[in-house]
Amino acid sequence: MPVLEIAQDNIAANTQNLDVINGLRASQIDMAVRAASIRLLAVASAVGLTHALWVGSRNPLETSVVPVSATPNQIIDPDNLVVSGVVGTRGEIIRLFVNETAGAATNDYRARLVVSELG
Repeated sequence: MPVLEIAQDNIAANTQNLDVINGLRASQIDMAVRAASIRLLAVASAVGLTHALWVGSRNPLETSVVPVSATPNQIIDPDNLVVSGVVGTRGEIIRLFVNETAGAATNDYRARLVVSELG
């Protein structure tokens, strides 16, 4: 199953609802599997970013402020875990919306989305 590395640089101030994985391979759970487990790890370069993870048409499964790192370009590690154990079924669309709320700055966003097949 796919691991998707997401890098969004210079997200403009007051940007709302930027789906950063739209159209990418891992944005839909493979039709050949019954279900998949989804994990999200993420960091930002400064305060002001929030993100929301959606799987299928359910309400957001995680909506939170993105943790800040002094070195957001480094490799994302397990300490950057945001949410795990989310289960989706075949064909469901995964959406990851990022909002920049700082008002006067740009921000960099780094995330890793891991989609793993369940038995």
